[in-house]
Amino acid sequence: MNNQASPGVKPVSSGHRHEANTCPVCGDSETTLLGRRSDLTTIKGYAPYVTDLETFNREVFRCSVCGMQFIHPTYTEEELASLYECPGYERFLDDSFAVSNFTGPEGRDYLERHKVATIAEGFQAWGEEFQRKHSRKPRFLDVGCGRGTHLWVFQQIGFEVTGLDLSASHVEFVREELNIDVVRTSLDDFECKEKYDCIWACHVIEHVSCPHTFLKQLLKCLEKEGMIVLHTPLTDDTSLEQEKYRDIYHTLFFDPFTLGLLTAMHGLKCSGGNYNYFLIGSNVINFSMRFVRDHEPPLPTPREMIRMLRASYDPTHKELLRLGRHYLATRNPDLLERVWAFRKEHGIYKTLATSVQALREVLTGKRKSI
Repeated sequence: MNNQASPGVKPVSSGHRHEANTCPVCGDSETTLLGRRSDLTTIKGYAPYVTDLETFNREVFRCSVCGMQFIHPTYTEEELASLYECPGYERFLDDSFAVSNFTGPEGRDYLERHKVATIAEGFQAWGEEFQRKHSRKPRFLDVGCGRGTHLWVFQQIGFEVTGLDLSASHVEFVREELNIDVVRTSLDDFECKEKYDCIWACHVIEHVSCPHTFLKQLLKCLEKEGMIVLHTPLTDDTSLEQEKYRDIYHTLFFDPFTLGLLTAMHGLKCSGGNYNYFLIGSNVINFSMRFVRDHEPPLPTPREMIRMLRASYDPTHKELLRLGRHYLATRNPDLLERVWAFRKEHGIYKTLATSVQALREVLTGKRKSI
């Protein structure tokens, strides 16, 4: 499923600026310099959109304790403004967006494909079960809604939808093309008059300055039994090495472990997830994870939490990434369809060991179907 509403979506909340050269997730100061952006990738593709590209050619560090990767120093508020408020950013979005409008056949087909994929991932079934249990539609909040793809989809499958975005052009686009009202505001300034049952943030968290502040703000808007869905590029496994750090709008680079660690530190647990873009062969792989409340603080220290999570996570995830690189490289449609069907049915986080074993058997020819 292509879940990216609009690449490089403007962050709706930057949070407090991360000053020290410490990990923005676990807070540890044991970090390793990977290099400057220009040492690790090519960023010249953003030259038409950014006035001073070198300003954003920051150093990239990796936390030696939890593995989180991040730029340092992070962007100031003035630098963020120069990125997102200049005309070049709107041109970037126009050039990157898959369709120019939603009123024509191409646009309607684009929306319908997203709807089919969303239903396949179980969100309609979740919403229907919610209605049976609570006798009302679930409330859906899209933080950084971009041009409204997910607002339209979730409205179609029975949710009451609300969108937030700072971009005046995005707000106008959604209102005119989809007839859905959107609040032009930051998450910081959003007046949350009612809690939401499903909060959606697609390609937002990799843009923020302080991920902990961002999570706290999301939790303030979440119903007690609600669900948060986060989408972000997968840093530790892309089919093109040079794609990892090229997006100058990104300040944080997550993998499922570091995103799971961040959310666990706020009392959340992963209830499912998917990798995206395998079926269309994109150069950059993205992943989504769903989180629900697990327990209230006090929580273990970051290092204790890292030890607990890594014990069961590392071996299976590394094998899963190896297999992912293999079948992405082969571009075998039959294999991709079988893997995709298995993941839609079982997920990849609840049943990592089962998923890895099944994928291994398919790749070695011991199993012809999943």
